Amino acid sequence: MSSTETDAGSPLVPGPRSPERDALAPWSPDIPAQRSAPRGIRWLDAPEDPRPAAGVPPAGLDGDVPPGRPRRARIALLVAVVLVVVGVVAVGGVVALTPRTMTVQGSLVVAGRGALSTGASCSISTMPGHSVTVFGADGRVVGTAALPGEGTAVDQWHTVSPFADACRFAFTVPDVASGDASYRVGLDGDRSDTVSFSHDELTTTGAQLTYGH
Repeated sequence: MSSTETDAGSPLVPGPRSPERDALAPWSPDIPAQRSAPRGIRWLDAPEDPRPAAGVPPAGLDGDVPPGRPRRARIALLVAVVLVVVGVVAVGGVVALTPRTMTVQGSLVVAGRGALSTGASCSISTMPGHSVTVFGADGRVVGTAALPGEGTAVDQWHTVSPFADACRFAFTVPDVASGDASYRVGLDGDRSDTVSFSHDELTTTGAQLTYGH
């Protein structure tokens, strides 16, 4: 059989490639998808880009508003409300802790005569029924209390030593308004004959009064 003739039953064997053809036409995969695919298409074996495609919002988003923003706004509003409530409670606590009234203690020393030793019980016939009155800075009566019937003999002015020359009556005036800086204390609501005291004096040393000498 001639070399130019072929047998129909013989397989076709490709001839050797020409060196010049190999140099001019380097091998490349003949894949239709590669030739026709636009730029940006990646091979199936390439890793996927975790970033979402441009213009497509991530799943779970409505519009352009991030989902955390409404929640953060609600949390901020709740925190503001809590702070306001705490501030009101704190102010109320300060107001509640500030005393609106005070108790004024003191004594009224009244001159008297008699052979009494100091420290003994005493009384003065003209004193029963009298009361102590506390006036505020504006002249209003802010507290009053009745004087006790008995007192204690004291050597106040040393006129009849070693005997007592006065009788001291201790008193307590409760529920006196404490908002003033100064007060006046006297007897029986007569503001014309009173003694001035500061708020600090009334709350520390009290009101010390003397009459009849």
